[in-house]
Amino acid sequence: MASAQQARIQTGIQDNAPVPEARLSGWTIIADWKMPGGQRILTRMSSADTPVWEARGLMHEGIGGVWAISQTGEWDGNGE
Repeated sequence: MASAQQARIQTGIQDNAPVPEARLSGWTIIADWKMPGGQRILTRMSSADTPVWEARGLMHEGIGGVWAISQTGEWDGNGE
């Protein structure tokens, strides 16, 4: 069963589907936090129905996979 945090993230991602007919089947996120003293902390969370092996695969593909421009061209979340 999904936690309240997982449910909110699930809704937020699904509400931003790449095409209207797409259905979100799982997700994994990594968040970068900066503490007041400057220390940085990474945290991660996955959807309730994403097994550990799949979450690791999603992270590996996100870091090392080759992305087509069409997959990243409209996203400006990196601040550049």
